[in-house]
Amino acid sequence: MVGVFGALFLFSLAFAQDNSTIRVETRLVQITAIVRDKHGAVADLTKNDFEIRDKGKARTIATFSVARAADHLARRALPPGTFSNKLDQKGDPPVTATVILFDQLNTPFPDQAYARKQAVEFLKAIDPQSPLAIYALGNNLRVVHDFTDDRERLARALGRYRNTNSTLLEMSDTAASAIEIEGTSLDQQTRNMGTDMLGQLLTPMQAFALDRRVSMTMSAMKVLALRLGGLQGRKNLVWISGAFPLGLAFDRGGLSGSGGQRVNYERDLKEAAQAIDRANVAIYPVDARGLLVNNSFRPSMPARISSPTTRPQNQRSVSSSPETSGRGETETMNLLADWTGGRAFYNTNDLRAALKQAADDSEVIYTLGFYVEEKDLDGSYHDIKVKTPKATEARYRRGYFATPLWPKSASSPGSVLAEASLGPADATGIGLTASLAPVSGQAGIYSLALHVDLDAVRLEEKNGKWVGGLILGFLQQAAEGKVLESTSKELQLNFTPERLQIGLQNGMDLRFNLRLGPDVAQLRTAVLDPASGNVGSLRIPGPK
Repeated sequence: MVGVFGALFLFSLAFAQDNSTIRVETRLVQITAIVRDKHGAVADLTKNDFEIRDKGKARTIATFSVARAADHLARRALPPGTFSNKLDQKGDPPVTATVILFDQLNTPFPDQAYARKQAVEFLKAIDPQSPLAIYALGNNLRVVHDFTDDRERLARALGRYRNTNSTLLEMSDTAASAIEIEGTSLDQQTRNMGTDMLGQLLTPMQAFALDRRVSMTMSAMKVLALRLGGLQGRKNLVWISGAFPLGLAFDRGGLSGSGGQRVNYERDLKEAAQAIDRANVAIYPVDARGLLVNNSFRPSMPARISSPTTRPQNQRSVSSSPETSGRGETETMNLLADWTGGRAFYNTNDLRAALKQAADDSEVIYTLGFYVEEKDLDGSYHDIKVKTPKATEARYRRGYFATPLWPKSASSPGSVLAEASLGPADATGIGLTASLAPVSGQAGIYSLALHVDLDAVRLEEKNGKWVGGLILGFLQQAAEGKVLESTSKELQLNFTPERLQIGLQNGMDLRFNLRLGPDVAQLRTAVLDPASGNVGSLRIPGPK
């Protein structure tokens, strides 16, 4: 086990006294809105120009801000040997952050090469004013390059990344091809009989392939939500895929699987949908197959329909009926975009336009916030409508899940910590900054200085004190990723009102002495607040 020899609380005493209420039992729902008119982005609106309705009920706009991607934000670099899961690195938060996700799991091999070429050309031509990251989804989620505004580094990283065949996608395609080939050499009666028999044999394989693709895709969405959840500003996910492996529908519970897929995927989809909702991520689905010349049959999803390149948000054709049946991939793409405030791109050879759209959408960003009392957080899905001045069009997420104020994860604390610790990127639900240094005179003992932001930690008032708790996980990995040792530690929090004010202003500093083995290449630290479900994680290079 990892040796945890002790913990020392350290607080910086320099702070400005804030007499505002420390905890209010309401949830702040934030909406990022893109407003355009016939001339382009509208940048001069005020709070009074907006009106928000939540399930038809007018909401008071409690928070309002406007940001421009052209605003160059001063972000200070971390000191040497210090690491953080916060994108702003203790400076001003970025206006927006965009992840480009290459979905190799659901994309045929030839389409991957085309999409990657288009993306590399786009990256070479732009001047990023906000951080970009490139991730890839195969058998697992990988970080091709994490957030940076260096376009050349992004282009080089993507250019070096290799395309891969998706075995699960090929299983579905092979099943359909086998049925077609079997039928071509037989007369009609024999062909029908052979097709039926072979179809019965291959259906379980197709079902298995689809089940795995859906499960892995939804898991990736949850990991991305963990990564983006704690970041400030607008968060865009440009999802480049050859097949969106799920029919979707809206019902009284929000986003759900439709048709026969409802039973199989409802839990996975609901968890992923709530994670994306909490993280407030705008999804830009992009069809990697480009221009379609026919509606060729894909066994894993319904046949595609002809459609324009994009569709305005106010032209939704999604029914809110629980009886909505299965939909084609384009409807799934449109629904994902409408639901989150993004835009769908399909039936076009210009994939660069989709990437450019996400960048252009960050030109001017309005962030509106309203509070919902805990008694109204009934777990249902709430439709949102945002009204803007005439002759303008607003794009924003269409609703939110009214989950409890501090929802507990359905997973055990241990599994949440493990998922965050072993993920391909740091979770940002709780802000962390850390450094590691050897302890003088004690061979193999290292001091971990860990700074924890308290703004995402739930604390309750009891007998004049503010109390809560955290669970910390420490995981040692070898160079090849093998887990060498791990442990967890519970930490009880107990603050006077004065001390809590200091913590909310400056965060909380902890120090742990850890014994690290000689083969440790990386120390992974995760912090979970079990009361709220928020989690932060951080990767620290091992001692050299």
